[in-house]
This record gives sequence, C-alpha cells and structure tokens, in this order.
Amino acid sequence: MSQSLSMKTGRRMGKAALLAALFLLAPDTAVAQEALPKLHPALQRDARFKTLAAAIKAAGLVETLDGKGPFTLFAPTEEAFAALPEGTVATLLKPENRKELVAVLGCHLVADSLLLRRVTVKSVQGRPLTIRREGPLQVEGAKVVGEEIAAANGLIYPIDKVILPDRKPVDRKAAARRLITMAIDQGVPLFNQGDAAACRAIYEVTARSLVDLSGDLLSPQARKKVAAALEKLGGTDDPREQAWILRRALDRAWQDLEAAAGEEDRDTPPGQADGNILLIDDFSSRDGVSALGTSWRRFTDQVMGGVSRAASRFVEIEGRRALRLTGQVSLENRGGFIQVALDLRRGGSTLDAGGYKGVRILVRGNGQQYHLHLRSRQTLLPWQYYSAPFRAEPTWKTVDIPFTAFKPENLRSRLDTSRLTRIALVGAKREFEAEVAIARIELYR
Repeated sequence: MSQSLSMKTGRRMGKAALLAALFLLAPDTAVAQEALPKLHPALQRDARFKTLAAAIKAAGLVETLDGKGPFTLFAPTEEAFAALPEGTVATLLKPENRKELVAVLGCHLVADSLLLRRVTVKSVQGRPLTIRREGPLQVEGAKVVGEEIAAANGLIYPIDKVILPDRKPVDRKAAARRLITMAIDQGVPLFNQGDAAACRAIYEVTARSLVDLSGDLLSPQARKKVAAALEKLGGTDDPREQAWILRRALDRAWQDLEAAAGEEDRDTPPGQADGNILLIDDFSSRDGVSALGTSWRRFTDQVMGGVSRAASRFVEIEGRRALRLTGQVSLENRGGFIQVALDLRRGGSTLDAGGYKGVRILVRGNGQQYHLHLRSRQTLLPWQYYSAPFRAEPTWKTVDIPFTAFKPENLRSRLDTSRLTRIALVGAKREFEAEVAIARIELYR
C-alpha cells in the first residue's frame, strides 16, 4: 500500500481516489470516512450502475461490499451490461443461477484499495486482472470510462465491459471417456432386462460419434477397432450379438483414452470395463425410479407393532447422488428394524441373478453394522428373507457381498438367485441410531 502512494502515482490519481486512499490510511479520520457512503450505497446513488447494484443484491453480496474493506470495484455501466448477449442478465439474476452470478461479480472485486498503474492483481473470484495505463486506462480489456469514485471502504472505477470468469479448456479425452461411460451405464440395464435392441442403439450412436468426431482423440488402433465394429454390424441380425460387438469396441476405446490420461484423471472403468455387472440403481434418476424401473419404499417394524422410527430421502453427498436411511432402531414391542426396499420384479418377472456372484454396493454411514436382505420366490412369509451383514464406514467404500454370505432367516432352503424378488438396506436386531447412505448397487460376476 505504501508503494502505491508514491508521489508519481499520486499525481496520476484523481482527487477522489487520493482523498479516499488518505482516509483509508489514516486511523484518526473516522469522521471523514463516515461522510462517504460504502460501496453498495455509492452504486445505488449513481444511475450508471443500476443493473450492477441489482445484481449485487440478487447475489447476496451487499453485506460483503458494505464490509470493512478496503476494496476496489471495477463497476460495469448500464451500457456494459446491455452489450452482453440478449437475455444474459435476466438469466444471471434468476435465483437458480446465483452461483454463476457470484462468480461474474467476483471478477470485478479486488480485496485492496488500488491506485491504478500497470500491474496484475487477482480478483476475489480468482481471475487475474491485468491493469494497463498505456493509452486509455484498461482493466482486462475493459476501459475505465470516468473518474474513480471514493467510498468509505474503497474505490469504484466505472468500466465499459463486463469481465467474465475464465473458462477452463474442455478436456476432450475426458469428455469422450464420459460419453462411453454414460452409454454403457445406460446400455447394460437395458441389455440385462431383455431390450438388446435399445442397448445396441445407444452403443451405435456412441461409436459413430467417436469415429466421426474424435479427430486424434483415439489411437489409430482403437479408432480402427471401433470403425470395424460398425461395419461388422451388417453381418448379423441378432441385436444381442450386435450389442456385444459394439461393447467390445467401446471398451477398447475407453481403455485407449484412459491410458493417455494422467494418473489423477483416471476413472473407474464403465461396467468394471468387462460388462460383468447388472446395475440395480445409481440414484441418478431425479424421480426416484431405479435402473430397473421400480421404486424404493421405506418400512419399519411399526407394521408389526414395533416403535422404531425411520426417515429416508434422496440426497447429494460429496457430489454423489444417494439414498440415505436414518432413524432409531428399537427392540420394544418385539420390534427391531428399519429398512428401504426395492422390488426387483419388472413386469411381474423375477430377477434372474444366476450368472452373478453377489451384490456390490457403494456405501457410507456412521460406522455401524447394517444388513442387506434378499427375498425370492422361496420367501412366502413376511418374516422370511436372506440376510448378509456389512459395516458402513464414515467414508464412501465399495463393499462386495457374495451370495454365499446371505443366510436364511426363518426358512431352511438355500438362496435361489435365479428368482429374486426384492432387495433391502436394513438396520436391525439391536437398539441404535441408524445413518447409512447408498450411492450405487449392482450385481457382479
């Protein structure tokens, strides 16, 4: 700050800026500072900043700009906002776009009282701002179009352009990996539910996109394999075989893209990269419908006279969509369970899991033991089921539970995995506070 107040810089400054800077430096000028408005009231008094003042209010930043400071605000004028593409301002002012609006406004605010000279500073949003004095005074290409305005907690510089956040370059290889992963995540459930033609269609669109649009994204070998798979489709009319032809090519393309990625950018292979999974749910559906097309339901021992309490809801935890079950498990009145359950029957048919080894879940919780319950055509009575325990750690963990771990409860027969009817996430058998969330559930080979 002391360097900024050199004699040379002082001569270049406007009178208002010099006065404000002296106020900010002098601890015994509180009365003089109070005579000046703070940043947001100063904007409200000036017709040039009507849109900016409204945007600051919509973004919830009034308290920030009325804080102690010092700040420098590069203030776009009405003409600057009008120069944006039609509808941009109205869109930014919508409540659901508050995060984007805060980022834009943050590009115009510096947490210091600057006396402008050629320098690069960082905005509170993190965007570097280059200030140039050669010719018209400019900030990141925006011209300062009037005298600076002194405020009690900083300075305002009118500018003729809205400064936007830097856009990160698109990682095309990462985007291509995501495209393949999405196609497989959507195709696998369709294939396993008997709709191989729909699965084939998704894979084909993805494969053609990779060939037509990828440029140098794929290695020549991977590109050739995908192109050959598309040509090979004409050799069979069986949609199941066509789907597998395309799937093997997509796996090869994904592995090619993954090999080119840095270690920190690598992903979990789609479908475990070998197609040997059946997705039950990844909770990506906003209406709560599972990948099988059925919905989750909550039950407690109150249906049998117990007093356990439970709540369940779809939430987002650390960027993952999940189903969370919470509650109090009580053994009173011969009770003792809470659960969320999913019907595995689609169209009245049981789920044939005969070709799979077990259930894989991505789960986190409060460190307590929980159970997965399976029901099949063998479980005719409400108190009959197959149960397997697992522990829900405080961080996201993938847990594999083989079908051999499911023990019969209130029946003697072993689990017949070819006729499954329901799966449930359960807190049971002892009194405790339950908190468990599941972000993915699938069968694995």
